[in-house]
Amino acid sequence: MGIKSGFVDRILAAGVMKYADGLSLHPYVHCEGSYRNTPESWVGWMRDLDRRISAKVGRPVPLYLTEMSWPSHNGNCGVSAERQSAYLARAYFLIRTLPNVKGMWWYDLINDGTNRTEQEHNFGLLDADLRAKPAYSVLKAISPYLPDFNYEPANSLQSDGVFQLAFSNGRERIMVAWVSGREHEVSISAAAMKNKPVRILDTQTPDKGMTASAQQWVCDAQRCSARLTLTEFPKVIRLSPDA
Repeated sequence: MGIKSGFVDRILAAGVMKYADGLSLHPYVHCEGSYRNTPESWVGWMRDLDRRISAKVGRPVPLYLTEMSWPSHNGNCGVSAERQSAYLARAYFLIRTLPNVKGMWWYDLINDGTNRTEQEHNFGLLDADLRAKPAYSVLKAISPYLPDFNYEPANSLQSDGVFQLAFSNGRERIMVAWVSGREHEVSISAAAMKNKPVRILDTQTPDKGMTASAQQWVCDAQRCSARLTLTEFPKVIRLSPDA
């Protein structure tokens, strides 16, 4: 009774939106196979699904992703604990590009067991003994940027596996950047940063928080720019001067 087998289409055809304010979905893709199980492929599917639902109903429909994640087990459909954390960061920032998605809840908080080869034991942010997995630290680090920052599509770039998503909260602006493949060097630009270090939250080392990096802004009269090497772990880059 999954989404891809037509469950959503059937309940919409039955008139569910006459009695509901929104839809709760569990859009897992971890077993979809190579390239279809990534956050980037997943959000593309979610974008198409969002459009299809709105078209069928005749209006935007609030969507609540009340279960979603990638399991960190050894075996089919699993990823490493480190990649789970990278996928978490990418998924949470990507889903903020879809305004009809009103929330996403990671399944689940705590691993259900200790068997590293059992998928159902390894969805959590914490190990069964409550030790933090990398995904927990990443979610803690990026949480301040998720609810209150608005996506700026006009200032964002998604091309050839390179993702540079711009967000703002009043005068505070950030760029979240990563690649879905091999490391890649890009140029990031900003205004009024002066010749000073680029401040970055690197989700590969989330416990460090937003810190001054070794890279420097290079400024002329109009703009500042910096060259950064992107990896599969998103970097949250501050584009506005510190308060």
